[in-house]
Amino acid sequence: MSAAVLDLIDIYDGEGAVILIQRHNGGKPAFDVKTSAEVLASPGSVSGLQPSRSVLVAINGLYNNAVMLASMVRSIANDIAVECVYAESVELANFLVTEARKQGNEPYMSAEALMMEGISWRNGA
Repeated sequence: MSAAVLDLIDIYDGEGAVILIQRHNGGKPAFDVKTSAEVLASPGSVSGLQPSRSVLVAINGLYNNAVMLASMVRSIANDIAVECVYAESVELANFLVTEARKQGNEPYMSAEALMMEGISWRNGA
């Protein structure tokens, strides 16, 4: 499990949820939402997540910014580098997954992910 997931659960006092994203051969992704309590009760439930992978964080403030919210939904639905999202609330996690499922299947890799991949590669990770 990614230590980042456990750190985020701690930072948000056990509130929120984790969205795990599985992408299969260019098809639409599959989403699995787990509450923080479920993750803490069964750490193996997110064991497939690579420890070196980053975790995208979604805060409830996204509801107040339509552009940022749409960008987050697009990233969850189609950014092939996004495997895990920590949402500040279970409601936000469920909303993001519902909206991501409505997106077209248009996989891409974000500029941020390409940059992080380059840094990791240069550092021998």
